[in-house]
Amino acid sequence: MNMRDSGIDVVVGVREGGKGWKRAQADGLKTAEPADAVKGATIVAILTPDMTHDAIWRESVEPNIAKGAAVLFAHGSLCITAASRRARTLT
Repeated sequence: MNMRDSGIDVVVGVREGGKGWKRAQADGLKTAEPADAVKGATIVAILTPDMTHDAIWRESVEPNIAKGAAVLFAHGSLCITAASRRARTLT
């Protein structure tokens, strides 16, 4: 929400209908399936448990990320954020 409040277009990548989807929307954030959230982002933050990073990268991020985009991996609570002046978060 700090990124959004700073004027960055944030999209949270989460499974549609899941807890993360509902929580992000309740907080006023845009949501999309992870693969769609990554498209067009210049910054992608994958904030999920470490053991999920490889699968998320291969299945959702790598096939859809823009050339030159920055990627951050961190252990988190199931969230992928992607940003540019368009930000994306994937959960």
